[in-house]
Amino acid sequence: MIGSLPGRLGLTLDSLPGRTGYLKATTERLNAWARRLRPSARIGVAAKGKATHPNDRNRSLTPPAAAFLHALPGAENLLPGEGPLPLKDFADTAAVVQHMDLIITVDTALAHVAGALGKPCWVLLPWEGEDWRWLHDGRTTSPWYPSLKLYRQPAPGDWATPLRQIALDLPAAFSKG
Repeated sequence: MIGSLPGRLGLTLDSLPGRTGYLKATTERLNAWARRLRPSARIGVAAKGKATHPNDRNRSLTPPAAAFLHALPGAENLLPGEGPLPLKDFADTAAVVQHMDLIITVDTALAHVAGALGKPCWVLLPWEGEDWRWLHDGRTTSPWYPSLKLYRQPAPGDWATPLRQIALDLPAAFSKG
């Protein structure tokens, strides 16, 4: 069974992570997106996932919570087909992510792209149906991606608490120190 592979290879959480920033966007895509992005775009946001995901009703933000993220200074919607950016594929997404200072997302593929690129990314995790990869031990870091910070709901439907913490953490993320 594939779930036993890490044990058979002798991997533990302490032996993770491996190399960080192991993916890079192509120079061509980086240059193309540099010309298209607003100069003020610094925070990439994905406030919801695909509606067809089995846990989407728990992992996607409510409209007021999403509005909070989209109102952040420099926020850019990174949802394909929803924001002003015509993201066609993961290569486009990777190039845009590399141009951002921070990504804030619910549990979507965007978190994994940001982690693979070594980009700072804050991931909002639901109380119910949390993916096993984020572990269920209350940690705020990811053993797979050191550049990620995890913000967990303390109770079902409570997005206000992790969003308050994000608001408190934002100034330090952009301080010039």
